[in-house]
Amino acid sequence: MSARTTFLRLSAVRVAMALAVAGVGLSLVAATPTPVPTITVEAQVDDPFPSSGDAVTLTASADGPTGSTYTYQWQRKSGASWANISGATSATLSQTYATRGTRIYRVRATSGAMSATSDALYLP
Repeated sequence: MSARTTFLRLSAVRVAMALAVAGVGLSLVAATPTPVPTITVEAQVDDPFPSSGDAVTLTASADGPTGSTYTYQWQRKSGASWANISGATSATLSQTYATRGTRIYRVRATSGAMSATSDALYLP
């Protein structure tokens, strides 16, 4: 325990004793930090092995504090970075699978100041 902590505790005790002598009731309550709410997001694909021309639907679900509403932004891996897919801002993303070659997607869900990003989805 540091000298400052000891001093503050003794000061609080002295104030409480002085108030008790004066007939004033006082209770000391330790402050409890407020937990920061978080959300989790999962994404899944309806057909993990599509053929060329197949419609593929990716679906996201977010879970967080009761009453939260979410906005979504789907992204596709482009080289070493992620790029937002223009207009892909709902819980589902429908794409036509054009050619073979790995496509990697993820989705970001946001509710107020909270946000979370799903794990990557790989389409072969």
